[in-house]
Amino acid sequence: MNWVSDVVEADIRSFYDNVEHGWMRKFVEHRIQDKRVLRMIVRFLRAGVIEEGKWTASEEGTPQGGSISPMLANIYLHYVLDLWFKGRYRKTCKGKAELIRYADDFVVCFQHREDAMRFEGELKARLEQFGLEVEPARGGDAQSLLINQVALLGERFYCPLEVILFNHDEIGIVSRKREYAHARIGKRFSQRGHYSR
Repeated sequence: MNWVSDVVEADIRSFYDNVEHGWMRKFVEHRIQDKRVLRMIVRFLRAGVIEEGKWTASEEGTPQGGSISPMLANIYLHYVLDLWFKGRYRKTCKGKAELIRYADDFVVCFQHREDAMRFEGELKARLEQFGLEVEPARGGDAQSLLINQVALLGERFYCPLEVILFNHDEIGIVSRKREYAHARIGKRFSQRGHYSR
């Protein structure tokens, strides 16, 4: 992966709380025809929450800690992010681009900086169509975000990096010279069985 020059690290704000049930049903129905399974999934989504003895129905989101929430999250983002990136965005890039995602955490590697810079706006527009938004970078100002690491799945990958920020508080683009962490990220995913080409 010696073509990587820029890495975009992004997080989706309150992802599990903002999954829209209507879109989720459409995505699940695309692959599952059994009406009983579909009804069970809808019931699971509407199960609601009991707080201080009061039950409240869920109109959006998936119950965090629910047994099938991670699977539903992956289904949702497969259609919202993965297919869009591979089928549309990557085709418009001047160079190579790869998306590495696990649940709602993801990094995107780019060969050319202009593809990485353009990604921010198009990602925001895509997520808004499905009721989601990008989490502003932690710290809120450029100085606190000038780091030499990429964090993904609780792991930190260190390398000599220069961070460029979108509007000082949005997605951080990590620009790299000849040494890069992506090879290590891919290797770690391969070892865990999460990454495939």
